[in-house]
Amino acid sequence: MILEIPISHSSKMTDRAMQNGKRRTSRLRLYAALLSGAVASGANMALLGTASAAGITTAHGGLLRLFEQTARHLAPLLHLAAQTNQWSMLPVSSVWFQNGFHVITGLFMAIFYAYVLDQRLYGRPLVKGLLYGIAVWLFNAFVVLPLTGEGIAGSAHLNAIGTISFAVAHMAFFEVLSVLYGCLSEAKTNNHNSVSFT
Repeated sequence: MILEIPISHSSKMTDRAMQNGKRRTSRLRLYAALLSGAVASGANMALLGTASAAGITTAHGGLLRLFEQTARHLAPLLHLAAQTNQWSMLPVSSVWFQNGFHVITGLFMAIFYAYVLDQRLYGRPLVKGLLYGIAVWLFNAFVVLPLTGEGIAGSAHLNAIGTISFAVAHMAFFEVLSVLYGCLSEAKTNNHNSVSFT
């Protein structure tokens, strides 16, 4: 005689709860990344603005210039004359456009840090920010700026003070990002644990 044992729904409920928990964790991670990225972008822009007000020229805006140059060169090759004209009509040189591009780039960097680098880099948030910042600085100094005609690390147009000012503002972004995201992540974990044990 074979006894039929009813299948419990507990396993299905557990799986559903785990999926909901993962989705909630992913949303919280995204919110923490966006907040950290926005604050870090604000700190970076404030430092660059201070340098500009003091008459110090920095190398900011290199990535936007690279995108603009690439679009202008590729459009004719791809027979996209209309797109070339549309790009020419964009207010790329306006302050609000540059600031908007700067913030969006910062938010994408923050999301990349939260979902890719945070769990892969060793050390405390301060060290992670330092490593992330150095990697991006090297890419900007040896790839982006030379491609825009500004030389290695902007040496074609920058003096020592400009280079140092840009490096400080650059690293400030990544340190603020990593430290603030680390604090938000720790707060999220502590809150989750307190809820789990109550």
